[in-house]
Amino acid sequence: MFGQVDNVDYGYGATVISSKNFNGRGAFTMGSYILGPEGIRADYKDHLFVHEYGHVLQSRNFGFYYLPLVGIPSVASYNWDNENKVNLHSERWFEANASKRAANFFEKRETSFDRTSFVTGSPSSYINPRTGYKNRSSHPIKGQFDNSDLLINFPGINLLYILFTLYN
Repeated sequence: MFGQVDNVDYGYGATVISSKNFNGRGAFTMGSYILGPEGIRADYKDHLFVHEYGHVLQSRNFGFYYLPLVGIPSVASYNWDNENKVNLHSERWFEANASKRAANFFEKRETSFDRTSFVTGSPSSYINPRTGYKNRSSHPIKGQFDNSDLLINFPGINLLYILFTLYN
């Protein structure tokens, strides 16, 4: 559907699809499927995968309600940040919740998972297999309220906003 699939990997109950179309700009999760940039694999040493796995855990918990509560607001938030040149996406409740769930999951299952670097963005103790560098992006586990949350989380309006930004 999205084309240019580089690789398909499976781990921790998630199917990870690597695509050249993402150009290293984040990822998208629906159910147990993670679509991400070229080279992404089901590996806890890649903190982008870890965060997206948190969305897999949310999807299992929220079921049908994942799409209106997390999926659609997440796309709207990503578009909002890009349109307004702000960096609020990772601190929205649904993103922080995904990061917290993933940090808890991998901390229990992978003894060398570096929770501190995952949350704070300090250099990880290991090399990210996708980038070849130590992870340096933060994944906050506590959300922050912003007035734009009212638009992003309002059902229907957020869908119109997404469609408007995609076709303008």
